[in-house]
Amino acid sequence: MKYIKVCAGVLAGITAVPFFKTTEQTEKISSEKGSQTGVLHGAVAQLQEKILHRCRIEMEKSGSPGLVIAASVDGKTIFSAGIGFADIENNVLCDSSTVMRIASISKSMTMTAVAKAYEEGKLDLDKPIYDYLPNFPAKQYNGKEVVITTKQLVSHLGGIRHYDKSKKKELTEKEKEEEEEFKKKEYYIKEEYKSVQDALELFKHDELRHEPGSKYLYTTHGWTVVSAVLEKALKKDFKEIMDNVFRDLGLKTTHFDENSPIIMNRSRFYVRDKHGRLMNAPYVDNSYKWAGGGFVSTVGDLIQFGNAMLYSYQRKDVDKHFNKTLPGYLKRETMEMIWSPIIKTKLDRFYGMGWGVMPAKKEIAFGDENRYHVSHSGAAVGASSILMILPSCKNDTAPAGVVVAIIVNMQNVHLGHLALEIAEEVDRWKNNEF
Repeated sequence: MKYIKVCAGVLAGITAVPFFKTTEQTEKISSEKGSQTGVLHGAVAQLQEKILHRCRIEMEKSGSPGLVIAASVDGKTIFSAGIGFADIENNVLCDSSTVMRIASISKSMTMTAVAKAYEEGKLDLDKPIYDYLPNFPAKQYNGKEVVITTKQLVSHLGGIRHYDKSKKKELTEKEKEEEEEFKKKEYYIKEEYKSVQDALELFKHDELRHEPGSKYLYTTHGWTVVSAVLEKALKKDFKEIMDNVFRDLGLKTTHFDENSPIIMNRSRFYVRDKHGRLMNAPYVDNSYKWAGGGFVSTVGDLIQFGNAMLYSYQRKDVDKHFNKTLPGYLKRETMEMIWSPIIKTKLDRFYGMGWGVMPAKKEIAFGDENRYHVSHSGAAVGASSILMILPSCKNDTAPAGVVVAIIVNMQNVHLGHLALEIAEEVDRWKNNEF
């Protein structure tokens, strides 16, 4: 392993972290004839240093104690690194095995279980949730009885509230919404819920925020309902369902964020007080929201998960060329369904089913161009995360494209732009456009 000292300034009330550690050697990359291996190794090293430099800048801007990042090209991990500290008090550095809260990326993983149950004919996404949860309170909106479906819930269209129980007017400015997010008390629940059914008690009797299907309202509680539906459809406990998904996909360092079990390489989590001083994050128990934000993982597992989904999305196109390849975890038709934009939100973002989706768009010549990509970010107490998938336009192999995963142990850090910037940089490197 190699430690490299980095000069850093002082921002946000703490000396910037003075070390980064790259823990996985770059895989050997060669040309078709194998004659340019050394040149390509140099190019990889330059790419890695450029990414690390950009990540260090983001750490200083956000005041994050630690950051872990990994990137893959066409299913091959080319880069995995940790920067800064997983535990400041005990002088533990981040590396690619550091486990952090992935927050709402948990929704994308839960969607995989939902999609599998759908493919197996055990879960009808269009049926009312009452067919699976007969004891869930009947809902009305404006005096009219309404029906909620699982398909609406996984796209945040069900009308179930988020963490805020009050009925104050909806915020329309993105900055104001972000500023208020971690003031919601339900982020800081310390009570342990013994089951998904118990967690439903937190909100199931509350009024809907809107008529189901009529508009988008991001809600983690809605995913608790999804997990309850899954349990009834599969006749299994939600933990057993997800442990099976983790096992099948080879996610060996992904766990439920339980406080009692020993989870090797688990990071400490941090916040900043109103003066910008670094503090340990308050104790929370995430058992009230397993499906929507209750998992911990590593960037390596996130890359593995992202490539499994990308492979499932692309495999049909390559069957005629690679008819001996193994099937994907999900069918291509299923992936097309969950990776298609369903609704445009008030913040000009799109959501599919358990994933954020950005369709390809270019409106003027020499103007801004959006490549099609899918992602999910996460915001937890003491952590922030992003998983970004940039599929390749040339699907000669599967998976084809770039996957980037970033996690920091600081809350309220917005990593979407950084992940997309890195994904596009890696994609240019892949296509020799740098």
